[in-house]
This record gives sequence, C-alpha cells and structure tokens, in this order.
Amino acid sequence: AKKRSRSRKRSASRKRSRSRKRSASKKSSKKHVRKALAAGMKNHLLAHPKGSNNFILAKKKAPRRRRRVAKKVKKAPPKARRRVRVAKSRRSRTARSRRRR
Repeated sequence: AKKRSRSRKRSASRKRSRSRKRSASKKSSKKHVRKALAAGMKNHLLAHPKGSNNFILAKKKAPRRRRRVAKKVKKAPPKARRRVRVAKSRRSRTARSRRRR
C-alpha cells in the first residue's frame, strides 16, 4: 500500500485540537529553542506572540507572516548549547539602552 503523504490538508477541528497546541508550546520552551539554535536552526525560530522568550520552531514553508524570525535569536551565541539563558526579554534591553542615554 502506498504511504499517504503528510502534506494532507488538516481539517479545522484537527487544527483546533489541544494536543497540537500542546506540542507546539512544548517546542517553544527554552530547552527546545536552545537545542534548535545549537543545531543551527535560528532561521526557523519565530518570535512567539505570547511570551517574551518563547519561540516557535517554524517550517520553511510557513506563511511569510509567521516566518518573521525572532530578533533576539539572530544574535544567539554559537555556544547556545552550553548557555543556559538564550533569550532575554526585549523590555529589559530597551530599558538598558534608555538608561545609557
């Protein structure tokens, strides 16, 4: 029997499924983000709409709107695998630059 391709269109009810959301949020955890960075996947990490330091691992074919790469990730150190904290909240950085002025 021919294996069915994975690119099958997902039904609306499947898209709303909790397990899918849960697996997505799991992948946005810092541990996953660090692992992905270490694997050189920084272009697949998108800024998460909700959290300051959550990222979503996105597929290359994600719609352009969702494909915006998180700014904080771009500057991630090459030693991301060993670093514990990768993402600092954006707010603290802007506050720091304001203080400097």
